[in-house]
Amino acid sequence: MADYYKPDFDFASQVKLPICLYIKNKNMKAVERFVGTAKSSQKLEKALEGLEQGMGLLNLDEPTLVKVGQFWER
Repeated sequence: MADYYKPDFDFASQVKLPICLYIKNKNMKAVERFVGTAKSSQKLEKALEGLEQGMGLLNLDEPTLVKVGQFWER
């Protein structure tokens, strides 16, 4: 996620619906910066712990894990 933050341009600020896919470095501050601050940091932390390959993390009203599938898997 650090690749999206450059001194002269913040790519993440242009994303309308950020979805955090599986990442090895599950740094809470970096994830909050990308998906937005949750109403409950405990819920975000729990969702982040459950984030596995093939899943995505959304933060609409509350942090939510969703299955991310490829079009050929249907």
